[in-house]
Amino acid sequence: NEVEGFPTWDLLQMVIAHEVAHQWWYGVVGNDQYKDPWLDEALTEYSGMLYYKFVYGEKEFRRVFDEYVANSYYLYIAEGEDFPIATSMANFPSAEAYNAIVYSKGAMVFRLLNYLMGDEAFFRGLSLYYEQNKFAIAKPKDLIKAFEISYGQQLDWFFNRWIFDRGIPSYEVTSVTSRKSGMNYTVEVVLKQEV
Repeated sequence: NEVEGFPTWDLLQMVIAHEVAHQWWYGVVGNDQYKDPWLDEALTEYSGMLYYKFVYGEKEFRRVFDEYVANSYYLYIAEGEDFPIATSMANFPSAEAYNAIVYSKGAMVFRLLNYLMGDEAFFRGLSLYYEQNKFAIAKPKDLIKAFEISYGQQLDWFFNRWIFDRGIPSYEVTSVTSRKSGMNYTVEVVLKQEV
């Protein structure tokens, strides 16, 4: 059903969650929006998407993320040129390219980082980034450092590949195992990042 000015309730919630997340990523932790727009927009887009995970659960999060974030990027990339997420605003040829790369691909990369690090280390890294940079202008190295401290190892390989270089996030499932424990099953999926 349509809400005034918004074609879907999902879209209205997404916009509100995104704009609320800007209270942290750009409002309190500032950045150079022209030179490093991904520092606030990509992180804000992913933070807004996490609203669905925390309010509606993993299944709804995946549905909304795929429909509004991943599909947006893949539709663009089918006919447009890929760019590094860490591209200055001046170097995008169009608003469509900027939105697909910074917002959508950026959120996809933060989702990948969250998956790689696990929730505990990922959110601890965000908290550290916030605490060390509140009421200041953060730089990419500040975010990377916070995640590396939280994760306990270097992440330059990740940021160089997914933030500072071109590339379409692509993975191959290398193995799947399941274990039964009482009435429950644990399924482990191992992904290999394709270069």
